[in-house]
Amino acid sequence: MNIISRVENNIQYLEINEPLSIYQSAEIKATLLSLDWQHQIVKFDLSHVDEIDSAGVQLLLMSAKAAREYRLSPIEITHSSKTREIFDLLHLDHHFDWHDPNTSEHGSIVQ
Repeated sequence: MNIISRVENNIQYLEINEPLSIYQSAEIKATLLSLDWQHQIVKFDLSHVDEIDSAGVQLLLMSAKAAREYRLSPIEITHSSKTREIFDLLHLDHHFDWHDPNTSEHGSIVQ
């Protein structure tokens, strides 16, 4: 598994460097459930994710729901071109705060 989790300055960082797919979903879910959701800010770096399927989308939505339940700021996501494509296709931006490192675009939750 190629997932890096760390906490710095009360920010929970999670960097995923593998496909977000059904084949990795059990391992990724275990990692997500083990995160310390007590930090006010959670940031996911998906810039190296080259594949995402419906299982990966469900894991991200599960994370967004957990952040809301803990009354955290929306999860900030740094996208790869593949995750950006899926977010656009499925209109998922309203669940997350996001940043696209390829274009320097940034967006946030629609209230």
